[in-house]
Amino acid sequence: MLFSTTEILLAAGFFFALAAASSDEPPIDIPSDTEVQFSDDPYAGQDKLGMIKDGLAHLAAIRYESTSFSSESDGYTGVYGDFCVYDPRLNKIDDPSLYPTIDDMMLTSEHCGDHTYTLPLDEVVAAVLSHDINTGQMNPPVKGLLFHAGHAGAGILSNVLATFDSALVVPEHPAIHDALFACDYIHNRFESVSCSSVAQKQLVEDVIKLVTRSSDASITHAYIK
Repeated sequence: MLFSTTEILLAAGFFFALAAASSDEPPIDIPSDTEVQFSDDPYAGQDKLGMIKDGLAHLAAIRYESTSFSSESDGYTGVYGDFCVYDPRLNKIDDPSLYPTIDDMMLTSEHCGDHTYTLPLDEVVAAVLSHDINTGQMNPPVKGLLFHAGHAGAGILSNVLATFDSALVVPEHPAIHDALFACDYIHNRFESVSCSSVAQKQLVEDVIKLVTRSSDASITHAYIK
């Protein structure tokens, strides 16, 4: 009597299962696809908002919805920030030409590649401002905007500024870009005319507050490229 390939495989699977069930050995713990792809989060047990307030986790990106800047609203709603652990001072403690953008700094962080924390941006900003007031931490004022254009020298100038102890340079942060072009994106992507410039302005200010935070009292000026 001949058996099909399918029948043979099914029978083999049955006997393997039977043998495993009768074995004294513990079952093999096979990791899931997610566990294989991503490393363990070393900060899994920590309070995420506390990590942001303490300057351990930093803003990586923002996300918003088609109605986040509704003209009927006095402020933005439904805007979320993605946060992860990376060092935004790499352009100060190392060769700044190696880190022409914030993305280049985040690429050095395994945490940003495997783990990000998404939180309502307005709640984060309120908590951070309260923390900074209570601790006496002051953001350095933004003293200059460097607009990048081909062969204009903005990269060279930002690299030079980053070498000064008193200067903080934020190079091409994607959250600033996305905040500045929020209404344009909503107009084009969702064909919506409901986008309040007042709400968008508040978002831009809040993003800049987050990305220019510094506990280093020697930093007195911030520059955004």
